[in-house]
Amino acid sequence: MTDITPEFAPYLDEILATAKPSVCFTLQAGPAELWDSKVGGNPYLPDGMEYPKNSEGRPLALLAQINFAQMPSLPGYPADGILQFYLDGNDDLMGMDFDNPCGQNGFRVLYHPEIQTEGLQRHFPAHEGEDCILPFPLGSEYRILFQPAAAQYMTLEDHRFADSLPSLNRFLEEAAEKDGYDWSLHEKYAQVANGSTHRIGGYPYFTQYDPREGGLAEYELLFQLDSEWGDEGGIDVMWGDAGVGGFFIRPEDLKKRDFSQVAYNWDCC
Repeated sequence: MTDITPEFAPYLDEILATAKPSVCFTLQAGPAELWDSKVGGNPYLPDGMEYPKNSEGRPLALLAQINFAQMPSLPGYPADGILQFYLDGNDDLMGMDFDNPCGQNGFRVLYHPEIQTEGLQRHFPAHEGEDCILPFPLGSEYRILFQPAAAQYMTLEDHRFADSLPSLNRFLEEAAEKDGYDWSLHEKYAQVANGSTHRIGGYPYFTQYDPREGGLAEYELLFQLDSEWGDEGGIDVMWGDAGVGGFFIRPEDLKKRDFSQVAYNWDCC
């Protein structure tokens, strides 16, 4: 761990004990193949497979798909196949359900264990522009460029932080209170254990609070898409007001390649 600062040296063992592998990725505007890893665009669907719809029969929109053969190896994750995330663009909350975050009515997670490049659907339902709300402009397609897998450390936003790093948490809280609630040390640790950006696995980032505390305590981060915008690169991803979207899964379900109970959440400032 080379980016540790002197203030956190006494808590190094605690921090290192939380290390988890994660794969971050960047986005590149431009067309992609139907079987490529991407955000937006048209999905990979073999002929004859029903297009995902919400509980009222309206078509969902592809948020993202991951081709694991294109991604660096990540423990516990498939080595092959395509994992897809769909959202309801006709819903004000983009398919999120506060009362039932695992109920795949306004969103859907599909896994295709085997990939083919022929016999694929090429015509897809249209989404109405004025009524469709997505984290990116309708019709956008961004290729996913993976970074090498790297260790990540538990983030401040994680609901287990105080219990998993008790000494560090106590130090941070006492330091902030002593200095008139100066949160600069919290900000320094957030740079050490940065949870923001697009990532697969590891620890999540939230702009408000961790919704897993309670009934979803066993869930780990599956996939996270952050907000990203600017003049360079043509990327425009925005969850509400600079928020972040995440999908979460129980480790035993990931091991079984069972994505039927994935939880979905997004929040913003």
